[in-house]
Amino acid sequence: MIGLRINQQKLLLTATKLILALLIQKFFLGLAFAVEPEWETLKKRVQPHIQKGVLLVAKSGETRFHYTTDPERKWIPASTLKVPLALFALDVWEENHHFQTEVYLRENQDLLIRGLGDPFFVSEEIQLMGKELRGKIPSKMRHLLLDNTAFSFPLKADGVERSRNPYDALNGALLVNFNTASLEKHKDGTITSAEKQTPLTPITISLGKQIRPGKQRINLAEDPDIAQRYSGELMQAIWKKSELEFTGEIKNSQKQQNDQFILQYKSSKTLKEILQAMLKYSNNFIANQILLSASLEREKSSIDFESSIIPWKVWWQNKFGINQEKINLVEASGISRKNELSEHDMLKVLELLRKHPDLLSEYQGLKSKTGSLKGIYSLVGYAGKRDEWEFVLFLEQEKNTREKIAKEIFSFFSNGE
Repeated sequence: MIGLRINQQKLLLTATKLILALLIQKFFLGLAFAVEPEWETLKKRVQPHIQKGVLLVAKSGETRFHYTTDPERKWIPASTLKVPLALFALDVWEENHHFQTEVYLRENQDLLIRGLGDPFFVSEEIQLMGKELRGKIPSKMRHLLLDNTAFSFPLKADGVERSRNPYDALNGALLVNFNTASLEKHKDGTITSAEKQTPLTPITISLGKQIRPGKQRINLAEDPDIAQRYSGELMQAIWKKSELEFTGEIKNSQKQQNDQFILQYKSSKTLKEILQAMLKYSNNFIANQILLSASLEREKSSIDFESSIIPWKVWWQNKFGINQEKINLVEASGISRKNELSEHDMLKVLELLRKHPDLLSEYQGLKSKTGSLKGIYSLVGYAGKRDEWEFVLFLEQEKNTREKIAKEIFSFFSNGE
């Protein structure tokens, strides 16, 4: 029995020494990598995929790896521009901010809806607004009046084209469902809504006749008057289920002094939730609505892109020390090719974004945001097991090698630690 105990003690001692040796070895290997990875290895991996572009990697804002084909160039960020836009919004408002829409009663028979640029004024919000209106106004009204004068209308961001693609949607102070309609056209030609919460309206039925069979989300940019009217038609159709009916017409009208204030409707979505959706789905409409609404906080009316860019440029200078004359910005979604940033400008953004770690989604295992235009492919975000490395990738080349580079970045930092 005594001999057995001695053997057990020796075995335990030997195992302990072995475990300690392995832990020490792993610690120093990890420490060595943490001090400085093999950057030449990363260069060999990514260089063949960068014909015209830049990859910058940093830690705590300090550049550790920088490969570029043009050191003096500013790059088109595409939709990665939505990342600094999110930070700008969080500085203008707090993350629990709720966008608002105002409701007024005119002469006890007309209902006026005043838009203030809510970027997430969708069918579900219109339903909730109808429930809040119940009991505050008569169940039968005459005209539905729409006030979209807080923004200049129509608002077309640079880069937006006259197409039915959702990313080409126009902006405005009072627009619904991101100024788009989701429809399904069946083989027999019948049209249905592709969203159960969104009823068909006369305009969407008409538009549905012009599309190919299948499910499609189309924007209403071809005619601004159609976009505005659709907002009214959708409100009427949804509110009819809440026993609120209109006997008159849908008209545009500015709020008047004698209009009776009825309701300040607050969106059920917080700013943080809206920013998460904007970044995840890369929604151009939401991004520019936020930019325009931020200016509305100061100017109060007649906002356009030219006036909304001014406070954003001031924010870049105050927040990051970037001279307004050295940064090119014309809108906030990234759809314009006139937007230009340097990789170092975006790095400063990523440092600050660490205060809001749950805003970004994942791409190829990297917490990041993509950006794409024809011949423009970008990716910004974080790498490493603890997201401790910031990286900026801007490509302006015919071949899209972003996915390959992202995989190399992920593999390099995953295997090296």
